[in-house]
Amino acid sequence: MRLRTRLLLLPAVTLAAFVAVEGLSRSRARESDQLLQEVERSHVPELELAHDLDALLARTQQAFQDAVAARDVRAVKATGALHDAFLRCLEEARSIPGVDAAGLETLERGFRAYYEVAAASAAEQAAGRAASADVEVLVQYDEIRQAVDAASVRARRALQAGLQGAAEAQRAGRRATSGAIGIAALLVAVLAAWIFFGLVGPLAALTRVASRIATQGDLSQEVQVTGDDELGQLARSFREMVERLREVPRTIEASVVSVSGAARAVGEVTAAQARAQEQQAHTVAHARRLAAGVRRAGVDAIGRAEQVLTVAADAEEYGRRGQQDARAGLLALAAIRDEMRAAVRGIEKLDEHVQRASAQLDALRSAAGAIGDVASGLSVEAARGGPGELAELIARLRRAQATVVQNTARARAVLDDARRAAGATLRADRDEGRVDKALAQVEAYGTILRELLRRLQRTGKAAREIVETVASQEKGIVEVDAAIAGVDTLMTEALRHVAQAVAAARALEQDASRLAGVVASFRL
Repeated sequence: MRLRTRLLLLPAVTLAAFVAVEGLSRSRARESDQLLQEVERSHVPELELAHDLDALLARTQQAFQDAVAARDVRAVKATGALHDAFLRCLEEARSIPGVDAAGLETLERGFRAYYEVAAASAAEQAAGRAASADVEVLVQYDEIRQAVDAASVRARRALQAGLQGAAEAQRAGRRATSGAIGIAALLVAVLAAWIFFGLVGPLAALTRVASRIATQGDLSQEVQVTGDDELGQLARSFREMVERLREVPRTIEASVVSVSGAARAVGEVTAAQARAQEQQAHTVAHARRLAAGVRRAGVDAIGRAEQVLTVAADAEEYGRRGQQDARAGLLALAAIRDEMRAAVRGIEKLDEHVQRASAQLDALRSAAGAIGDVASGLSVEAARGGPGELAELIARLRRAQATVVQNTARARAVLDDARRAAGATLRADRDEGRVDKALAQVEAYGTILRELLRRLQRTGKAAREIVETVASQEKGIVEVDAAIAGVDTLMTEALRHVAQAVAAARALEQDASRLAGVVASFRL
């Protein structure tokens, strides 16, 4: 039987027992009420009627005696009211259930006969005549009085019997009710004991298992399933719960092992990442130092390039002046062929300018060497890990150096040719036949100077491009420095996060240790 049915059976049986007891009690009460109502409807009115008849009979007899004593005939006649009241009582008595109708008829006839004889005798005596029926009146009065007393005794006995029957019915009802209550209580007690012991045993077993699990972590217990009712379902569910709880420590243990390994791996990875971050921080610091060195080298290169520009401008100026002097010498030779001395002086002056130009070319070569030194220094910085734009700057410096060296060599060759031509002209200053040849050489010298001027202009342009490139590189280096500073900030933040990750890994290892302790507290 299901637990719900058993639990509902107890109040149902209790209610049924209460209804049965209440029904029995009401049935006995109705029986007692019927007896009491019967007593009230028949025996009590009959007894009251006997009392009333006895009183009316006594009053009638007393009225006759009073009338005789008073010699009052009208008082004798006034007793008719008592006569009528007596007869009305008899008439009303006929409506009482169970009354003796024959006895009432006999009593009525006897009273009528008694009243006639008594009224006649009392009237004679009240009138002063001797009454002949005194004895008969007394006899009839005694008979009627005895009949009324007998009726009163019967009514009293009937009343007592009715009351005793009602009391007996009440006692029987109480006994029946008590018996029904006892039987119901016994039935309810047996049912309650059956339900109680059916509940206490399985619940006590489940309580013991749950208590050992809660206090000792003992999951090795077996849960007994005793039925298919709700308690059986509860025990079955509890057993499944215990079986699942057995899996929990194993799962937690496996998770602890996995978490511990993961925590160690995370710790190792974060430690390696911390070392890598530190190395990167050192690399960033080195890059910043390299950027500072490159910046200084760029500033030095700008200074050297500006020196090259100055030298190139001076050389260009001297070239223009030499060209102008060559033109002036050519015009002078064409105009005054015969003035060789003036031409020789102009040639000597030209030779002086050529020497100055040669000196300027030497300075330009020195500047080209300085540019080479700057390029070499930048190459060293680039080899240490400098930015990519530095390699491009070095290449451009190398090309500019090559161009300067090449143009200087060509200018040196031109100057050597000019000096040789000037020497030849000086040696032939007295040879007028060679003036035309000297003029041709001077014209060639002017052409060479023009070519030298163009090359110097290209060299100055290249030097200006170098200065612009170095200035642009300076801006790039500033931006690289700012980027490196940002990377340094990010590296610092990353190191902080790595430290947090290491702390989290250690906390994870501690949690895994605590979980391992919890798992160890269970017995499987």
